[in-house]
Amino acid sequence: MRITAELEIAVGVAVFGALALAAASLFNSSESVGSDRYRIEASYTRVDGVSVGTTVMAAGIPVGQVVSLRLDENFSAVVTMEIDKVIELDSDASANIVSESLFGAKYIRLDIGGGEFIIEAGGRVFWAESALIIEDILKQVVAMGDARVARREAAGQ
Repeated sequence: MRITAELEIAVGVAVFGALALAAASLFNSSESVGSDRYRIEASYTRVDGVSVGTTVMAAGIPVGQVVSLRLDENFSAVVTMEIDKVIELDSDASANIVSESLFGAKYIRLDIGGGEFIIEAGGRVFWAESALIIEDILKQVVAMGDARVARREAAGQ
């Protein structure tokens, strides 16, 4: 069989078409994943250890992720999360920043709540607890120890 220019062009068009279909299929599958989620916000005084991509969990199961962080006009950190649509958060739900372990990575723990209303897409979780900073806790422990030593020295012991 002799390879002609027409055959080379036909094979090239077929390969290009297959690649275009594969790319379109990937794009459509990522769109469908995004449509299975909705966005909510929560406001915090500190979000140390939280970044875009941080996991959002409910009952110990990953149900979403952080998609953006910004400062509002009051200099509070506003975290936008994408949550699986099957998760319905009640009006008294909470979104707390917690650590996996003492020095582990941070994640956002959702407590579903039991309020009367459901938080809709684009809504806000009003009960949000900021990240605990280990260094701040250690500073408080050291300050308490220093105060105890100072009291003993002042008492003459």
